[in-house]
Amino acid sequence: MALLREHQFLRNCTRATDLATIEHGRIVHVAGLVTCRQRPGTATGVLFITLEDETGYCNIIVWKKQQQHYNQAIINSRVLSIKGKLQRTDSIPELDPQQQTPVVHIVAGFIEDISDLMPLETSSHDFH
Repeated sequence: MALLREHQFLRNCTRATDLATIEHGRIVHVAGLVTCRQRPGTATGVLFITLEDETGYCNIIVWKKQQQHYNQAIINSRVLSIKGKLQRTDSIPELDPQQQTPVVHIVAGFIEDISDLMPLETSSHDFH
């Protein structure tokens, strides 16, 4: 991803390492290699995607409605661009911040397959 960072499309993307400094509820734009897709049976149809950029990983939550709308991009992509709402567990009053390490994830709103920007062959670990 470091090679692609200067591409006009990716210049405004937030790096994974910078997500920890962004406040809860903000809309962010991230992009990265798809390293994992998971749809656990206990998650009632929610899909979890892990993206990796040159600085680390970011966790994406995709609700059923978004899965249906962006199905082809989700299934066929090697590299994804995602815009969505950042959520932080340290912003949830019911959770004691002293007891838990903050978890940061993005709830996907817009998903785009940008695999064409990266001509390298990659594969993800998919668990369904």
